[in-house]
Amino acid sequence: MGNNNKAMTRIAPLFALLAGVFWGSEGSFVRVLTDYGMNNITILGTRLLGAVIALLIFILITNKDQIKINPKDIVLFIIIGGIGSVALNFCYNEAINSMTLSLAAVLLDLCPVYMIIIAFFAFHEKITMRKVLCLLMSLCGVFLLTGIGTSKPVWTRWGLVFGILSGICYATYGLISKVATNKGYTSVTLNFYSILFGAIICAPFTDWVKTGAIIGDYGGKAVAVMIFNSLCASLFPYVLFGLSLQYMDAGKAGICTTIEPAAAMFLGFIFFKEVPTPLMLLGMAVVVAALIILNLPEKNQIESASAAEVSGADGEIQGSDDKDAE
Repeated sequence: MGNNNKAMTRIAPLFALLAGVFWGSEGSFVRVLTDYGMNNITILGTRLLGAVIALLIFILITNKDQIKINPKDIVLFIIIGGIGSVALNFCYNEAINSMTLSLAAVLLDLCPVYMIIIAFFAFHEKITMRKVLCLLMSLCGVFLLTGIGTSKPVWTRWGLVFGILSGICYATYGLISKVATNKGYTSVTLNFYSILFGAIICAPFTDWVKTGAIIGDYGGKAVAVMIFNSLCASLFPYVLFGLSLQYMDAGKAGICTTIEPAAAMFLGFIFFKEVPTPLMLLGMAVVVAALIILNLPEKNQIESASAAEVSGADGEIQGSDDKDAE
């Protein structure tokens, strides 16, 4: 058992990296389904339906208790689903179709930056010099990613609006989700009900007739893209990231997932001929560096963790002494 834990600890960063890659692949599926003729809400509705079925099967196989919630918390999960599964992804899909995949992914992944701003105004949280530095780095990186100096623009006005809105929705989702986790719900339960209520909200607006027509026109290829859209965007990354958190620090796992915008840039280059300029590559590096710095623990958190370790060690020593005395 101990050897298994050591092995899982060694490969946990790989799980987090893969989660980031899967999140970064979402834009590619959206582009393909858009080319097939699907509108935004239909792409989202079919994705969430497939994801909720897959996640339900996963829960029934692994731990059925994770499906249990207090009926009093249903409204909370409806809000989480509306913001985290519907509003976030609707805005992100719009951004994907209005700019490069890399820039859309970066605007979404600036979630920690938006959270700093929201927390400052909503909860009066202090903004440290490190946070200010990361804010400035992020702005510079995004500016470079817009393709400054190139003849062909890589963004649109509405693309930027929806990209920023997707990040704000992500930040809001993260803050509200803390309420659910503080109630003792696991990330799997949280994601399941977020996706479930998101699917319910989208169902009446999803063009199921058009979906059937697309399957009729493109056959198994369209079905495969829809299935992988559900799995790669709404199941695999959450399961892998949750698994990584069992064996590594949350901050380090968060740093690993910053590969997402880089993965989106790579896939945009491979499948959609979105060739980044040197300045755009520099902008990506600056944004990723800012996100990594933001995920690093503050000095006082390190000191608190060290103190806790010392206290824990003292407790173990004291416990041994008491046992010997008996």
